Amino acid sequence: AMFAASAVLSPTQVLPAGAHGEAGLEHNMSAAAAPGTMASRFSCSPLSDAQRASYFDTRGFSHAIHTASPTAQALFDQGLLLAYNFNHPEALASFQAGLRADPNAAMLHWGVMYALR
Repeated sequence: AMFAASAVLSPTQVLPAGAHGEAGLEHNMSAAAAPGTMASRFSCSPLSDAQRASYFDTRGFSHAIHTASPTAQALFDQGLLLAYNFNHPEALASFQAGLRADPNAAMLHWGVMYALR
């Protein structure tokens, strides 16, 4: 085996202080109670278009496209960053959500084709 049995971490070593329950085996970090944390990003339900548009901070990156919709612009920027970081399935979802906000934005159509290549 590559890892020794002593290398296995317990839940109390992985979760931040106070995030584990009485037995230390369950966590109490609900997604609703901790927005913007890693716990809130692991939901089993799909994101709505509005949630997807504000899902992560693009750190000021923006490549202006011809659209009147700020949501479509945000989703294009997000999709482009995801595609450039080789996360093509999520990029495709962002570009498609942007197309629902502005179906006439040519660069969002380009983004769909780019993510599918």
